[in-house]
Amino acid sequence: MIDRRPRWLRLCHEVAFPRQLAFGIFFLRLFGDRARTHHRQERIRHCAEGTVGHALHAFLQARGLHLVPGYERHDLKHVLLGFGTDAPDEMRMQAYMWGNAPLGLDSALGLLFLVWTPDIWSELPALCRRGRAAPSLHRLDFDAVLDVDLVALRQQLGLGDA
Repeated sequence: MIDRRPRWLRLCHEVAFPRQLAFGIFFLRLFGDRARTHHRQERIRHCAEGTVGHALHAFLQARGLHLVPGYERHDLKHVLLGFGTDAPDEMRMQAYMWGNAPLGLDSALGLLFLVWTPDIWSELPALCRRGRAAPSLHRLDFDAVLDVDLVALRQQLGLGDA
C-alpha cells in the first residue's frame, strides 16, 4: 500500500514522535519502580483469556512492548479505549483523556506531542468531549482490574466494544 502522506508528515509520525516518546520512556525506566513493573508484567502474562490483563498482555506482545514504570495505566487505557500506539492514535487517546481526567503533569506533557500530528487536530475536540461525557478512568486501579472481564468493564465504563 502506498503511503500518501506528505514526506514532512511521515517524518513527524515515524521519526520525530517516536524519538520524543523514546526519550520520555528512557527517563521513566531510569527513575521508575522497575521491580514493581516487572511483577506487573509477569502478572498480566498469566491472566485468563477474556480478562483485562490478558488483553493488555496481548496488546503489548503484538507491538513488541513491555510495561513502562509509572505508565502502566496509560497502557491499560489503550486496551480499554481501543487506540493504537502510532502517533495519531496516541494523540487521539490523549485528547480523550484531556476531557476525561483532571489535567496533570502527564496530560500537560502530552501537549508537547501535538506538534507531530497536525493531520488529526480537527478530530481532537470531539474526542475531548467524548472523554468528558464518559465515566472517569483517572482513578482506575491497575491491579484491581487485571482479572476483570474486559467486555464487562468496557460496558460498565460506557465504552462499548472499543
